[in-house]
Amino acid sequence: MNYRLLAEVEGADEVYFQAFEPGEAPDLDRDGYLHSREYSPVEHPGGDPNLWALTGTSNGGRTAGFYAVAVNEHGRTVSPVLFVAWNTEGGGYDDWDVKDPY
Repeated sequence: MNYRLLAEVEGADEVYFQAFEPGEAPDLDRDGYLHSREYSPVEHPGGDPNLWALTGTSNGGRTAGFYAVAVNEHGRTVSPVLFVAWNTEGGGYDDWDVKDPY
């Protein structure tokens, strides 16, 4: 499954995307592995410096919630959850959970 994450942020020096598993809290000190992959760089759609986007391919792994972290000289700000992907075969969820997973 392919996905595209988009965050609109003004005044950010960097925006990166991370994931966390249900039951965990987002961990800002963990490496933002989604944006660090060479084959999935963060881009600015239409050349707009306030838009930050990541396109990736799910490997069918674990259930996860994706969020954005905006960084500037004043620190870091975390977005709400942008996207939830779950693996119905191995993530502890089934097709019925798709209707109302949380």
